[in-house]
Amino acid sequence: MNCLLLASVLLAFSLAITAPSVGQELYARAVSNRLEVTEVKGFITFNQIEKTSSSVVMELSYKFTFGGSTDVVQKENLWQMQFFVSQNDDSTGDKRNLFTIYPENQSSTLKPNTQEHFEASKSIDFLEDYGPGQLFEFMCVTFSKHPQTDVNITFSDGESETLCESLPSLKVEMPPTEENRTCYFWGDPHQKTFDGYGYTHQGDYEYIGVTICNRDENVNEFEVVVDNFRRTPSKPVTYIREIRLYYNDVVYALTHLDDVSVDGVKVTLPYSDAENGVTIHYAAPHKILTTDFGLAIRFDNMHNSAITLPVRYRNKVCGLCGNFDDDRTNECHYRNGTTMGVHNEECKHDHVKEWEINRDDEYPIKPDLRTCDEGSHILNMAVASCGILTDTEGPLANCHEYVDPETYFITCVYDLCQLHPKMYFLCSSVETYVDDCQRASNWETEIGDWRSVATACVPRCTENMTFNPYGLPCPPNCADPDGVHTSCAIPHLEMCVCPEGKLLDGTKCVDPEECGCKMENGRYLSIGEEFVAGDCSEHCTCEGRGNLQCGSMECAENAQCSVKAGVRNCYCDDGYMGNGREECNKTGKVCRIYGDPHFHTFDEDSYSFQGDCTYVASRTCGDLPRGLTHFRVLIHSDALNSEERFTYLTQVRLHFKHKAFKLYNTGEISYEGRDIANALPFDDGSISVYRTGDIVAVTSFGLKITYNGENDAEIFLPPDYFGHVCGLCGNADGNSTNDKQKPNGTLHDVRISYFPTTRLKNLNSQILGMLETALNMMSLWRPVRLEPKNMRELSIYAPVCERSPVHLLIVTISRIRDSLLTLVSLIFVEHCPLLTSSAQALSPTSGHAQKRAEALIQTGRVKLNTVGPRPVPKDTKTLDSHVTSLSQHLETSHLQK
Repeated sequence: MNCLLLASVLLAFSLAITAPSVGQELYARAVSNRLEVTEVKGFITFNQIEKTSSSVVMELSYKFTFGGSTDVVQKENLWQMQFFVSQNDDSTGDKRNLFTIYPENQSSTLKPNTQEHFEASKSIDFLEDYGPGQLFEFMCVTFSKHPQTDVNITFSDGESETLCESLPSLKVEMPPTEENRTCYFWGDPHQKTFDGYGYTHQGDYEYIGVTICNRDENVNEFEVVVDNFRRTPSKPVTYIREIRLYYNDVVYALTHLDDVSVDGVKVTLPYSDAENGVTIHYAAPHKILTTDFGLAIRFDNMHNSAITLPVRYRNKVCGLCGNFDDDRTNECHYRNGTTMGVHNEECKHDHVKEWEINRDDEYPIKPDLRTCDEGSHILNMAVASCGILTDTEGPLANCHEYVDPETYFITCVYDLCQLHPKMYFLCSSVETYVDDCQRASNWETEIGDWRSVATACVPRCTENMTFNPYGLPCPPNCADPDGVHTSCAIPHLEMCVCPEGKLLDGTKCVDPEECGCKMENGRYLSIGEEFVAGDCSEHCTCEGRGNLQCGSMECAENAQCSVKAGVRNCYCDDGYMGNGREECNKTGKVCRIYGDPHFHTFDEDSYSFQGDCTYVASRTCGDLPRGLTHFRVLIHSDALNSEERFTYLTQVRLHFKHKAFKLYNTGEISYEGRDIANALPFDDGSISVYRTGDIVAVTSFGLKITYNGENDAEIFLPPDYFGHVCGLCGNADGNSTNDKQKPNGTLHDVRISYFPTTRLKNLNSQILGMLETALNMMSLWRPVRLEPKNMRELSIYAPVCERSPVHLLIVTISRIRDSLLTLVSLIFVEHCPLLTSSAQALSPTSGHAQKRAEALIQTGRVKLNTVGPRPVPKDTKTLDSHVTSLSQHLETSHLQK
């Protein structure tokens, strides 16, 4: 195949015409239909501005006169120029059209005896076989009237409408090319396989896009993974978040927006991995990855991607991109490479599911490609907007003979229906179609200015970049000021380019003196950027243009070499704080209490609990090492009203050294019995209290409490107290599985099951509320919610009696005949002295609860303190009274003190 050149053509011409008539309106009828070219001056020059490209600059001058009138002529689209290459210098023999060019100023007033100057420019592609010794040795231009004008253009004797110049021998250093195929992803997302089959799916997980199924020693093994995400759960569509290449045990990731990482470490572009033959560079807004075995991946900021493979991978690959066997009807296949044996439309969803990676949830509903109502305004708008793809006289009409636009039209309409009034997926569909067309025609098809028709797709370039529809995809950058042409897989691309003289540093245009450093391995660093070796044994910092400073490094004690947030460095172990290189000091832990409320313990266990009482959040437990101070942090939660299911934090109290410090949701701050809210900041040597939006209290021994005055509190525990505390926030011993402990240090492990017998729809709601209140009062760790629905199993952990051992509450719900009775049993795991007076009133009842209690006693799991069973209440009134008695007793008991 022939190599490709990029050329730029600049044209200028001048017109001498007849006289105006005053007040003539724009687009007035021409008084003469004859425009004679009386003089032609033209020349073509060729300037090779780089080793790897050529620029053709053409200047042509035409002089015109009108016959029979001196009136002004105001017309649109007066002329056009057709460029072509020819076998002979008189344009005879074989020809090949290149493009047609029109003036940028499409409407002009032609005045007598004056010069009107028009300019037009166009980037075109030349093949290497144009020039001396080749079939096409001459480049020609023909000047003619525009097909939309009624003015006839003729040439005087001796003048010619065609000008030809000999093409020089232009050689470009380009690698040999071979036939390849491209798989596309665009929109939300839509896909087109290597063999040209298009389909849509909205899965929001990771998928294998391409991998090797038929191994061959002549092809490199790799895998490309496509990661989709849903911006919000309610959105019906998904987007590509990241594309990853797995090759030779290295992971190269191109992420939405501008992030690029290698093995999780963010890198500045351009990036080069000489050992693996992988390069990644930026051509705004595209990130382009190329390999030395022919794979190329392009990913832009609109979630569009193109994966290109050379022909030697035919019948070797599989995945979402198909099997590359030149048959678009058999794209559905299994991971072992065998086809599913049915038509694509019947198996495409199974095909997508086959290539999911570690998905656990149910596969999403198959998308409906007609989401707009027939005849609706949105559908009409979508069809009209997307019609640019199928318009036989539109800017993309030349593409129709190479690529059928129907797939792109359907997906475009679908996207606009889904996301109206957002129009950016119109641009996505057209951009992908244009790229598909360019590749299919080997970049020989002329594309019209489609963005002037699809005005929502006006390109937006960042900073000082400008848009170029025929930009060089391998632009000059700080690591390669001449441009990485040798790795360019395509000759041109719609893109944003830097101003002349500036270079790309990552994604920014900078002056050459602002460029950073290039390492020996080809890695590029911006000024101020640091490189850390894979084992953290060496680091290099770019301190200025070409000024690379390297040295050895090692991680501190209690630190590990790892990657976090895309940066490789030495990081302190959990529970330690420092820079990871010089020091890692033990740090404290935080327990957070928030919401209605939820708990996140010191050891990062999480649970919810809606008790409306006073509870021990954290306190010192057991024998403390010498020098530590005993403390106790209590919290109090209340429901906003009697109907409210949830509770909210209303008080935080700290007791230490016989001192009492209290924070209230009313704004009151009490210390030693006096209000200090208006005396902040406050510091008496034992405690420091200040306001930072939240109220912060810091003790002399390092304990810190933060409270926002509503429903959010944090307790910071110093390292010396790890393993010496207990309460709702856990024991801070580094093990989250043992946070739910009794004051004696044993775990709560009793699980209580409800009998799955009935639906509680007929149960008195007041009784439910009282039961729930009672249970929540006595359950320290987890909430109990009783709702009129089937009950299966509920875990209830034993609550703490602050000054005595633990008790256990078991609730058994059973169905007796057609009426529902709730039986409440209070079983003491150990004797709680403060409740002895009511032991008889709250002893286990008969029936299932009695049997359950006896079973627990027989197995030794509980000790029973009771005087015998009480009769089962026979009606809801008695039950109401019984539960009320229980609730009243609990409300007045010392459990709340």
